[in-house]
Amino acid sequence: MSRSVPVNIGDRNFSSKIEARKNYTAILNKVQLNEPLDGFNKSDIDDLFHCHPDYKRKSGMGDYHIEVRVTESGTKAFHVVGEDGRGESFSITSCISGQSKTPWEKLNRAARLAIMATKLSYKQDYFKVYGIDDKAPSELTGEMYPWMILVVDHVSTSGAGTFKSILEGFIKSESLNEGDIYYSNDGEFIDNELKERWAKYHDEKVATPGSLRVISKIEHQCLTNQNPGKR
Repeated sequence: MSRSVPVNIGDRNFSSKIEARKNYTAILNKVQLNEPLDGFNKSDIDDLFHCHPDYKRKSGMGDYHIEVRVTESGTKAFHVVGEDGRGESFSITSCISGQSKTPWEKLNRAARLAIMATKLSYKQDYFKVYGIDDKAPSELTGEMYPWMILVVDHVSTSGAGTFKSILEGFIKSESLNEGDIYYSNDGEFIDNELKERWAKYHDEKVATPGSLRVISKIEHQCLTNQNPGKR
């Protein structure tokens, strides 16, 4: 039987991931829906949110608050909500699991953070051309989705290839060892020159039209499930 691994989130210390999950799930179920968290609940969940693997992007909307909303699937979830009222959910499990990562997972996260500007620019340009009433069509199915549901995807059949194949090509070209790369507390590359070289390498790879596309999060997850470990 495996031993429980302690989890530290903010000033809270839990004996295991199960204990931590129970604590935050209890808060999720007791607070009022669609109301900003306050007091100890706000402090606790803000610390939890900071542990999310995608914290940098999800918190990039400027001033935000956290509240509990009901998702499209009918379940409760914490949401980070911007000044314009737009919200994006974040998973308790993802936050807790974000405490320990393999060298590849750390590299993957830092690499994705380093190209956020490129992907944001592509998405903004796409909305300028195809957006209608804060929605735009998925380039995969044509179905209309709001901004928060759409993501920028690397087209696997393009000359550039998937994000993973581009990153693997960069690692090979730089003769890098995944275990020798250092990251900030936010998960970014500490070496700014490495970060800039990677961003340049990536942008050159996806410069060819058709290398990127805008699709929904659900479509992206389906593609990932169909090709595990390749995206």
